[in-house]
Amino acid sequence: MGLFDDKVVVITGAGGGIGRAHALSFAREGAKVVVNDLGTARDGSGSTISMANNVVEEIKELGGEAVANYDDVVDGGARIIKTALDNYGKIDILINNAGILRDKTLIKMEDESWDKVLDIHLRGTFSCSQAAARIMKEQGTGGRIINTTSLAGLMGNFGQANYGSAKAGIYGFTKTVALELARYDITVNCIAPMAKTRLTEDIDGVPSEMTPEHVTPMVLFLASDKACDITGRIFGIHGQHLFEYQMKTTPGVEKEGYELWAMEEIAERFEEITTFPEVPTKTELEGSSIDDVFLLMPQAFIPEEAEGWETTLHFELTGADDWCVIVHDSNVSVSKDIPEEPRCVIKMSSETLQKMIEGTLDPTKAFVAQKIKASRLPELVRFDKAFSLKKLKEIMQSTESISGTSKEPLESGLDPNIVGKIYEGSIETVDPEKSIAYAKATNETNPRYYESDENKLTIPPLFPVTMLVDPMKQIVADDTLNLDIFRMVHGEHEILYHRPLRLWDKIKIKVELDSIDVKEAGDVLWAKNLGYAGEELVFEMRAGMFFRKPRKGVRSKRKEKEIEREIIITKKMNVTPDQSVRYAAASGDDNPIHVDRDIALAVGLPDIILHGLCTLAFATQAIVDGLAEGDPTKVKRIKVRFSKPVFMEDTLTTEGWLQEENKTSKIIGFETKNEKGDAVLKLGSIELLK
Repeated sequence: MGLFDDKVVVITGAGGGIGRAHALSFAREGAKVVVNDLGTARDGSGSTISMANNVVEEIKELGGEAVANYDDVVDGGARIIKTALDNYGKIDILINNAGILRDKTLIKMEDESWDKVLDIHLRGTFSCSQAAARIMKEQGTGGRIINTTSLAGLMGNFGQANYGSAKAGIYGFTKTVALELARYDITVNCIAPMAKTRLTEDIDGVPSEMTPEHVTPMVLFLASDKACDITGRIFGIHGQHLFEYQMKTTPGVEKEGYELWAMEEIAERFEEITTFPEVPTKTELEGSSIDDVFLLMPQAFIPEEAEGWETTLHFELTGADDWCVIVHDSNVSVSKDIPEEPRCVIKMSSETLQKMIEGTLDPTKAFVAQKIKASRLPELVRFDKAFSLKKLKEIMQSTESISGTSKEPLESGLDPNIVGKIYEGSIETVDPEKSIAYAKATNETNPRYYESDENKLTIPPLFPVTMLVDPMKQIVADDTLNLDIFRMVHGEHEILYHRPLRLWDKIKIKVELDSIDVKEAGDVLWAKNLGYAGEELVFEMRAGMFFRKPRKGVRSKRKEKEIEREIIITKKMNVTPDQSVRYAAASGDDNPIHVDRDIALAVGLPDIILHGLCTLAFATQAIVDGLAEGDPTKVKRIKVRFSKPVFMEDTLTTEGWLQEENKTSKIIGFETKNEKGDAVLKLGSIELLK
């Protein structure tokens, strides 16, 4: 059995080099292969059918199935894909690999050389991808598209303005098309390989040991079911060195008010605009020494990444003592006793190691810059996977020194060492069924949430909270936090939308426990939640989890100061007898205090209580329907404090008033009360875009 049995793969430019390596590897794994190659010279001149035919014959000699295609990728994309359909009845995987080189500096470049390179690389990728995507959509079984960019397109390279522009275009094409095709379960990724081929044979900067065969394993992975949730990503492959290219922005600066920036102001603040913030320094890592780094390293070990790995790694450090890390039977030990023949010697300065742990130096960039050297490169790559420097940093921040003592727990019982812990949820897809179910569970009547046309269907503003369930369950299940879940209620919540959610977005949540507030009645654990679609930050949330202390005596009620407001919207909403059960099912939040009366009574509540976020959804509905013409995409930010529990069959009234207004938005203050007049939501505000 092969990894790609019964799969059909189309590979352009497969007559030699990297494309040929792909074709042979897919065939060995059971795939039926369409070998496309026009058979041109490396500058795109001439043509011959022999290159594609030769690879087809190689595959058949291996016992595989393959057919040749000789079309030009520029205008023959549909015909190339049709070859797969005519011979094998479908297409599962497209590898866009075809390319040529015509290197010249800008001043010397002819129009024809510019056009030809752009056509083969960029238009060829478009032509084949469009034809394949249309068929993959009709087939309804998803698919994989893997494009090929280059260091020249991502970082620039002298004398390759045409090639670099084409490859940069493929980067942008990949990122965009990945978003568009996600709804059809078609992933679109990109590789940026470096290998010695006939295109690079005279480029001294490409080592001869970097062969086309080094490139193919990443392509096989991206084409497999193991990468079904990976899309819109760009991976570098330099021989045995695998890494990811990521575009990042500095925090920048924002000018207050409405006056335009002056050129002089930009010049004065240019460094601030273009500089990344300082990452924690050694003092913020509690003054830890290099000895501490290695003594704590076993705690940063990831056993599942080291299955079957037996090694001894000698870290030869300038500016510090040498250390040895031994991995045996998925166990780790460290020692200053260096064996005579370690499996791998890793050389770097102690400063380089410290910076990597602090996060100020990317390990991949350190290796490329030759700040790290290894006698066996595969061992270094394995080490990078099996030891989390990020986790090591967290451990060091929570420990004064290896021989010191941990910080004292707060009087409340919440340990300050939990601050900084990070949790990541699984990738959640925004699909119409989930969105509609959430709208129904919050009693929404807005027709925008129920459109049968997916292009018109709108996602409810509070829907992102459903994606917090997975990381929140990780937090609750984390015994090291010692959280009493039955005494936890949602205290405050804030959401900032960088853009509205879209159908078929694939969202990855990252949660960080970022602070603890100690209060008389209990403690608030604050969590920062970030929702990403690929590398794009779609929304941010900050949630305060309030842990109630057991009551001791009677607390005096603080008298609220009455504030005069001009109420511009009022709406009553009824909580149904099954509201909490319906919301739990749609949101995934099945905390027993919301669905099990016996547990609610056991922890001191008079009955099951409604989820605070369901109450907030009611209030948001009142503001959107009454003041945003029913358009939820105008919601930019929501902020609220949950002040009292809501019970089944309560009648809630939300009142809103204009709090602030500017040229681009208006902020509506709101409060929600029960039938007794008690505020259940306080200090609420919703920013609406104009």
